[in-house]
Amino acid sequence: LALDEIDGLVLSNFTPDCMRREDRRALVENGARAVFRQCLEFGFFHADPHPGNLIALPNGRIAFIDCGMTGEIDERTARQLADLVTGVVSGDLDRVIAAAGAITDMDQEKLDDRALRIDVHAIVSAFQGTPLERLNLGQVLQDFFHALRTHRIHCPADIVLLIKALTTIESIARDVDPSFEMVPFVRPYLEDLVGR
Repeated sequence: LALDEIDGLVLSNFTPDCMRREDRRALVENGARAVFRQCLEFGFFHADPHPGNLIALPNGRIAFIDCGMTGEIDERTARQLADLVTGVVSGDLDRVIAAAGAITDMDQEKLDDRALRIDVHAIVSAFQGTPLERLNLGQVLQDFFHALRTHRIHCPADIVLLIKALTTIESIARDVDPSFEMVPFVRPYLEDLVGR
């Protein structure tokens, strides 16, 4: 079912020479802004922003198509993610474990599991001391929830979709404009999430 015709360049057909550098930068900024606002500000997001679902339009604008896969992050989950990020940045293992428990509805026995705490500590240590403006949110969440799955802890579907959306848009940004620094760009969205 076609609703509109969108005349532009599907990013799966992108080559660096088909677009001016400043248009590539604007496209990447607009795409990143859209995805991070969807995920962290609105809590309702396009969960499959791969290159075939993104169309570059004139002047660095971007169109999202095929909204058949979406995710939703409610305010409670957003607060828990903020706790997780704050715990990682501050190196507070107990805060990170508590946030993980709240997000995944883990029972207390599992929260106290020594092997799990060792794995989570390794992740927290890898990112500890990283200022918020340099924290790669997609990588933190991907590493963290991979560790949880290793311990057979169920990760909610919308969190999996959130990780997929964030890591996909970061990958596309690197392909379209390798000089674009995603982490400083998304700092305001992370700060706003933690502030809220």
